[in-house]
Amino acid sequence: MVVVSGLPAPPGVGGVIVRTWDRTAPRPPGALVFVDQEGGLVKAFPDLPPARAASGYTSAAESFAAGRDTGRALRGQGVDVDLAPVLDAPDGPLGSRLFPKQSLGVAFARGLAAGGAGACAKHFPGLGSTSISTDESPHVDGVVRAREVRGFRDAIRAGVPCVMVGNAFYRSLGSFRASIEPSTYRLLRSLGFHGVAITDSLSIVRHAPTAR
Repeated sequence: MVVVSGLPAPPGVGGVIVRTWDRTAPRPPGALVFVDQEGGLVKAFPDLPPARAASGYTSAAESFAAGRDTGRALRGQGVDVDLAPVLDAPDGPLGSRLFPKQSLGVAFARGLAAGGAGACAKHFPGLGSTSISTDESPHVDGVVRAREVRGFRDAIRAGVPCVMVGNAFYRSLGSFRASIEPSTYRLLRSLGFHGVAITDSLSIVRHAPTAR
């Protein structure tokens, strides 16, 4: 298990997440460095690519090039993993953070790898069916949709090394929120994923029920 902490980090964590306000803070030696660098307004490094939000891409070539440039820039800042792309279906609640097609997000992930950074596809099994983001409410219900899960499967087949599991509730998976529901991870592994599965921020668990 790898614990990913904010900065300053306590002793013993395996990873740290760098954010806009602490990107120059010291990082523990040897820790994996994660960052949210999706594009548009969601960028820990505002001056680095990608300049465009996910919703602005129209071709796989554009998405791949943006991912490649982002990967190169992040490696120059000592970042190992970009917590991107958002692979939720485009009918979800995340607005400009959503690619018009999940395949464009997969192309972005491939570009990150070409640029030297790891991609972390999120938020499995997908927030496309939800009416509100889990960043806005601790009580979000979703439906596992085969076509949305296929987008994550395609990313896995493309070699994405990391998948982030979201914090919504899915009745078909069980009574716990997806990030702590064992059947979520069984579903993920059934897609052929053998990489690193991480949770969305568990700070939500402090102030909200973990089960329905």
